[in-house]
Amino acid sequence: MDSHSKLQDRVKDRISELPDRVLIHIVSFHATKYAVRTSILSKRWKGIWAFSPNLDFFDISMRNEAGFVDFVEWVLTSRDLDIQKFCFDSFKVGDFSRVDSWIRTAVRLNVVEVDLNFGCDRGQVYELPDSLFMCES
Repeated sequence: MDSHSKLQDRVKDRISELPDRVLIHIVSFHATKYAVRTSILSKRWKGIWAFSPNLDFFDISMRNEAGFVDFVEWVLTSRDLDIQKFCFDSFKVGDFSRVDSWIRTAVRLNVVEVDLNFGCDRGQVYELPDSLFMCES
């Protein structure tokens, strides 16, 4: 038995043994981009991020607007669970119709808290969609 095998015998992944609800709680503290990355930790973590009640999107580290927008679209369209908190922070989104669509999706998923922070070009004004004011949650 080599030293690598001996080390593997002694090292145990105790975090992955935690109940799903605990793993989901841990992941819920991370921005969605990083929560998705936890899927590579082990088979046990694959998909845990999708159950997080919080969606937190920020584009500070994204290289381009299209990639960021596509990521937000992918997460929201693949989701069917309620959202507790929807955070969106970007200065690169120029298409407000997409932002409206994301907000409508969050409302449909019974969002409780919405936190929006994005820039507008001079002279542009963003009006929140009516659906946000009429949501039941």
